Amino acid sequence: MRRKEEGSVLLLTALSLPLLFAILAFGIDAVLAIEAKASQESALQTVQELRMAPAITLKAKNATDPGAVIAECVMTALRDEGYRGEIEVWFYEAGKADGLDDVRKRLYAFEVVVEDRIPTAFARMFGIESIPVASSFASASQPYAEHAVWKPTAPRCGVFRAEAGKPASSRSFSAASLEAMPVGIREQIEGHLEQAGKDIR
Repeated sequence: MRRKEEGSVLLLTALSLPLLFAILAFGIDAVLAIEAKASQESALQTVQELRMAPAITLKAKNATDPGAVIAECVMTALRDEGYRGEIEVWFYEAGKADGLDDVRKRLYAFEVVVEDRIPTAFARMFGIESIPVASSFASASQPYAEHAVWKPTAPRCGVFRAEAGKPASSRSFSAASLEAMPVGIREQIEGHLEQAGKDIR
């Protein structure tokens, strides 16, 4: 009986070892993902400080393509800070279709999304080669004028992308509706329109 019990214990131990190893492996890779997340948040801190800089507050509001101005400014700053992952800058400007027909007011918002794919150290043994990690930051601006604020004729609304490892100058652009944009930028636009008593149409 004793030998049978010892054999059962050994069998149970042998069966549980792969599970324990898998838990340990994913735990180590989770630490790598957490470190990457912290690095992304640190990079986005640069964007939060930059949103009040003249390059965005003054240059963008007078530009014919404000989204491109913001994207260039943000992407260049992130690359200069050493961030090498993928960068997306979403931009949307509210217009008459959104109920914003006051010539004295203007509303636009942008959201920065940074994403990395972290190579796994141990989880690759279970077929997981990398872990996606992403962070974002959204902000809105409301330029105002006593009589009539300047507005671009047809602002480009969509997303600017710079691939991982590529310079800011290599960015591409894809048009997008507000409904197709990330939650952060939609909340910024819709929240400001609600405060103004307007509804997204």
